[in-house]
Amino acid sequence: MKILLKIAATVFVLLAAVVAYGVYEFWPEPYEPTYTVELPMLNGVPGIVLAVEDPKSELAKEIFGYPNFGKTVGREIEGFWRPNEAVLAAFESKLREHVLQNPPSEGVGATYLCQFNEADLIQDLLANSFRQYVGIVKNGEKYLHVAGVGRWLFEFDPGQPELEDLSHRYQMTADGGPTSFIANYDIEKAELVSFYYDQFYAGAC
Repeated sequence: MKILLKIAATVFVLLAAVVAYGVYEFWPEPYEPTYTVELPMLNGVPGIVLAVEDPKSELAKEIFGYPNFGKTVGREIEGFWRPNEAVLAAFESKLREHVLQNPPSEGVGATYLCQFNEADLIQDLLANSFRQYVGIVKNGEKYLHVAGVGRWLFEFDPGQPELEDLSHRYQMTADGGPTSFIANYDIEKAELVSFYYDQFYAGAC
């Protein structure tokens, strides 16, 4: 009986060691970036309203793509308008609600292999991703187009970004990770009509 108990105890210790190693090796690391570059803030989050006035301007083409720029939310862009703080606050509320209910790992086709803790990434998106807001008009209806980029993008540039430059220059990433996103918000219905994470970077996330 004593021999069986010793064997059982040994097996238990070995299993515990295997489980502990697995947790250590595969448990996502905390995502705790440090940001040093100061960015303009709107309603408590990094962001700026882009200075777009002409649908055929170079900045508009850069934002919405060329030659098919203006096809977002299904129709041609007719014009632009400047969103106020109330609109931005309403969008931010919907953004928070959406990303908490629809994390990157649940995206269609997402191969979620990120080494970082997803909850940390979501909080970093909500608190730190740099928003670029553009008010657009389509078929007489107002929408808010928002392109968010991970704040880490600005840490690669040793110079301090100028406010005027940021309002006239579109920041974007390709496969930049789940803290970057594209959203379109219907003003009248107060709801997101589309939302995408830019999450497939380095074969992960």
